[in-house]
Amino acid sequence: MKLSSLIVSLLLISPTAAISQVGSKDKSASKSTTEKPVQFQVIEVENSPEGESDYPSIALPVEAVEEAPSDPVFSFVEKMPEFKGGSEALKKFISNHLVYPLEAIEKGIQGTVYIKFIVRMDGTLTDFEVIRTLHPSTSKAALDVVKLTQGDWTPGEHKGKKVDVYNTVAVKFSLKD
Repeated sequence: MKLSSLIVSLLLISPTAAISQVGSKDKSASKSTTEKPVQFQVIEVENSPEGESDYPSIALPVEAVEEAPSDPVFSFVEKMPEFKGGSEALKKFISNHLVYPLEAIEKGIQGTVYIKFIVRMDGTLTDFEVIRTLHPSTSKAALDVVKLTQGDWTPGEHKGKKVDVYNTVAVKFSLKD
């Protein structure tokens, strides 16, 4: 028997069983999110010296093809994203540009709406979400004013590299007596 046939024979005692296991799933095993998909390559085994094939073809695992990893979105980083001018400048911007909805004024609605979004590596804002609301009209007004801050953010940094970071802004609605 040739050396290459011997090595393949030692690697897979039963090629039929190995191939059948490729398609089967173990229902008791939990799938990890870090598991890489396994791909198989079919190889031809050289014939034995007598001219008969020991194993006509065998499926062997090959290095998984890695997909481009998506950049994670961080919640906390060494340097958090910041509105240009700092938090005081953000408060001033919001108070100067917030339009208190007439419906909310008439109903006496007061309180704070929280808007969550992502400050991307390039400073743009995406994925806006109202995480605490008072009334649909105040949620819309809060979203509108936070979206106006687009382009005025410095991105967050982690380990010296710009990264995507979740950020939350509180927009306070208060009626003066």
